[in-house]
Amino acid sequence: MKDLGVAHYFLGMEIIREPQDLTDVSSPLNPATRLKLDEGELFPNPTFYHMLLAVRCLRYLLMDPDLGTFIPSNSFFDLIAFCDIDWGRCPNTGCSIGGYYITLGGSPISWKSKKESLVSLSSVEAEYRSM
Repeated sequence: MKDLGVAHYFLGMEIIREPQDLTDVSSPLNPATRLKLDEGELFPNPTFYHMLLAVRCLRYLLMDPDLGTFIPSNSFFDLIAFCDIDWGRCPNTGCSIGGYYITLGGSPISWKSKKESLVSLSSVEAEYRSM
């Protein structure tokens, strides 16, 4: 085994060991807010939550071009992955919604959420389709 020194890249991610220039990003939209397809007109008469979502999307696109994840130096480098599918969860279509979330040292490094295109007749079928 050979010590290659301080890591600069790991699993396709660049590792920067400088604490300056770190800023928190606040979200004007409550994460528990549920948006519906049939609620409010999108352009002529948007609801308050549509406007908050639009502002959040624009802020993300304009202000966070170099978005990164902060992993404290005293954290353990445990790689933990979670995955699940919620059978028939979409209120508009009845399709299942599944996803995964991977953390390294307690900080998220990868995540994905996907709505299945077909309606599953059972939770077992939904789990099988998600694989």
